[in-house]
Amino acid sequence: MEDNKKGKGIVVVLVIFILLSLGLGGYICYDKILNKDNTEKITSDTKGVSENITDRKNTNKDDDIFANDKIHAYHYESKQEGSEKSLLTLIDAGNNSGYFSVRYISAYGSGSEAPLGNGYYRIDDNRLILSFGSDDITESVFKTMNANVVDDPNQETSPGYRAHILDYAEDELQIGSFKLYRVK
Repeated sequence: MEDNKKGKGIVVVLVIFILLSLGLGGYICYDKILNKDNTEKITSDTKGVSENITDRKNTNKDDDIFANDKIHAYHYESKQEGSEKSLLTLIDAGNNSGYFSVRYISAYGSGSEAPLGNGYYRIDDNRLILSFGSDDITESVFKTMNANVVDDPNQETSPGYRAHILDYAEDELQIGSFKLYRVK
């Protein structure tokens, strides 16, 4: 009778082991092959080109992540001339005006950055007017770039404002002897 009980116990353990194996195998099969949420590893072959479905989903969701931004920054930089370069950032506040920062950098032995010049900008009749208060540091940045600085013509009520005036083009600007290209 004890042999009969041992035989039934082995059969019960074997049946439980088989059921667990089938359950685990079914779960793995469902998770790796049939689960629609796990599309990362499923690829579709369209006209001989394999396309990752997850990439397609993410692109649709993140196509225009900056669509609701109210502040837009436009960056320009010159090509490197020896160890010198110039950078300009225009921060659009609307109505063809905003804030600017300009810097002249020089990378000698240890690398250095010249003082940052900043102020306000406006675009009038395809002319970019970089205007700043009587700031010696900002004016020195423009002088280093060989750019002329004049009294700001639109600041009659607030004398002391200086400006650098140049032709405005979206893709490239000429500030003194430096041609700056828009970085996209």
